[in-house]
Amino acid sequence: MAATGQWPIRRTHWTDLAGAVLGRPLPGQGTLILRTDGCWMITSHGQDRVLHLAHAWQAWAWLTLRLGDDPPVAASSVQVTIWKAAVPKAAWRQLCLAVARQLALPRRAHIKEAS
Repeated sequence: MAATGQWPIRRTHWTDLAGAVLGRPLPGQGTLILRTDGCWMITSHGQDRVLHLAHAWQAWAWLTLRLGDDPPVAASSVQVTIWKAAVPKAAWRQLCLAVARQLALPRRAHIKEAS
């Protein structure tokens, strides 16, 4: 499956604590990929996990996403944070637009296939 965007993810001290308190598994380091079919994929330590966007929190310097398995499995959500300073400006804008689009129109592919 082709990717429409890729962003680095890494865990920081406060997300370590949040993950421990909330009981949510957090990837250490890896890449967040948005596929053309609208699914998100986390690649970390040689493993790929296909997910869907469940919730997003945006601040001026970061974007935190809660991603869940498809179909949903109990207690299987992952929370990742993308830092604005860690990506180029164009990639940050692309990520913010992709998240806003998915929140407004969930379960839709981002690129129409040629007919």
